[in-house]
This record gives sequence, structure tokens and C-alpha cells, in this order.
Amino acid sequence: MELGRVGVWLGALGWVPATREREAAAELEELGYGTLWYSEAHTSKESLSHGALLLAATSRIVIASGIANIWVRDPMAMVAGANALAEAYPGRFLLGLGVSHQPMVEGIRGHRYGKPLTAMREYLDGMDAGIY
Repeated sequence: MELGRVGVWLGALGWVPATREREAAAELEELGYGTLWYSEAHTSKESLSHGALLLAATSRIVIASGIANIWVRDPMAMVAGANALAEAYPGRFLLGLGVSHQPMVEGIRGHRYGKPLTAMREYLDGMDAGIY
């Protein structure tokens, strides 16, 4: 996968309606950026469908989640969704994972945060065991 020399972070543009976001992604690709990074928060679009929206709006640029929150979907759903995007858009989807922040995980999502490194290790093991 070629990320290019310069990428761009979608930032607050990720909270605008999909129509405007697709236009912006296509424009960023036209400007020559190699990678478009986007995030996932409790107030934003769901990470994998967000990636699909951006991939469908572009033809060359790499679309990268930075991050897809491990507390939002189970490991099997994450690996299946990421594999589907990678299969549909070869060499253009990069899955970045993260553990988020304790107040968001416990207060908003209702999960027990625990030890982030342990949680990520267990999650990755679950992804490795995933069936696609």
C-alpha cells in the first residue's frame, strides 16, 4: 500500500453531511494527497461505513481510519468489515485501531475500560480468530 509523501486529516469535515464530505474527499484526491485519515467518535459516523463512503467518492487516494474504536464493534465484526473494504478497494483501505478514552468508553458507551494495552491485545487476538 502506498500512503504517499503527504496525507491529510479529515478533522471536523467528518461531521458534515455525506454529500459535502464526498466532494471534499474527491477534491483532496485531485490535489494529490496520498492518504485521507479520518477518526471515529461517539458523535461521528461509524468508522467502517465512513471509510466506505470516502472510498466510493474517490478512485486513488488511500482512506485510513485513525482510529476505529475497539469498543464500538466486536473483533469479528471489525475484521469482517475491514476485509470487505480491502477486498472492494484493493490497496486503498488502511485500518487503524485504538482504545479511545476512559470517559467515552465508560460514560457514553457503557463498557468497563480496564487496562488499554490488555484490551487491545485481547481484541487483536479476537481479530486473528475471526472468520471471513
